[in-house]
Amino acid sequence: MARPLRIQYENALYHVFSRGERKEAIYYDSADRERFMEFINEMFLKYSTLIHCYTLMRNHYHILLQTPRANLSKAIHFLNTAYSNFFKARHRIVGSVFQGRFRAILVEKENYFQTLGAYIHLNPIRAGICTLDDFYPWSSLPVYLGQQKNIYRWLKTDEILNGKTPQDYKNFLVQWQANNYDIDPKEIYGTNGILGQEDFQKRIQKKLKSQPLKETSITEIPDYKAILTHKIEDILSLFSELFQISSNNVLVKRRNNHMRLLFLYAIKKYTNLSLKEIASFFDVKYSTVHPLLRSFHKRVNEIRELKIMKDKVDKALGGK
Repeated sequence: MARPLRIQYENALYHVFSRGERKEAIYYDSADRERFMEFINEMFLKYSTLIHCYTLMRNHYHILLQTPRANLSKAIHFLNTAYSNFFKARHRIVGSVFQGRFRAILVEKENYFQTLGAYIHLNPIRAGICTLDDFYPWSSLPVYLGQQKNIYRWLKTDEILNGKTPQDYKNFLVQWQANNYDIDPKEIYGTNGILGQEDFQKRIQKKLKSQPLKETSITEIPDYKAILTHKIEDILSLFSELFQISSNNVLVKRRNNHMRLLFLYAIKKYTNLSLKEIASFFDVKYSTVHPLLRSFHKRVNEIRELKIMKDKVDKALGGK
């Protein structure tokens, strides 16, 4: 089966993300992150790339990137290669820093700009690293919330803010997080390397067909599901190991079986299964999957022990 294509054209917008090899850390300390930011600035000077928002996590990064010069591959290749060389030299590491090639999803700005901005900015909050009231320095969020000035020429905040004050934007993030904690990955990563509605996808196809192939800057990338590598049986074994519980007790249908809900959460977040496939596996109706997930997240907020168990699962599976 052919892999989706990466499409490049002037002023295209991309959700770019890259994870550490074997999900290991790509930043060990503040000095690493500061050097990465310097390379982002060099990328801007070399390739004129613009960034609307970004977040650096321990073992991956997210960038909402615009390319005025249709040079996505060259720009991110420079960024990842330059940083990898620095990181390996500084820490005396041999081998790859990043896991394979970077991922880049072509984004329809009109319908997904706000969603991606919120998703990227809320990464540290979802990971439990900080709250919206805290100052997280390795993200563009402090600029959006008025916690610090924008010192970068390449960071463009006007379009995502769309007239919002810092407090308005904070309120928007609070509401977005409440409504989208179990958002379908397709709403973030799209399909076939494109995040956009049908008319947008048709315009992209037309754009490609209107040019000779040799003049169209396209290269292959894995689909977004390539980053979701876990299998059900692996997660089930992990549960048995983490919680000293049999598979039957994980899956058994009974009232207040928090372990079953936790397993449902893990399957939804860390496998390639569709909602229909998940419903079939758990022997429930398709329409009940999201209500069950909402029930789980509500209980996580109410039951401290369940929150601890969820954190263990996320840590073991490399969650964000």
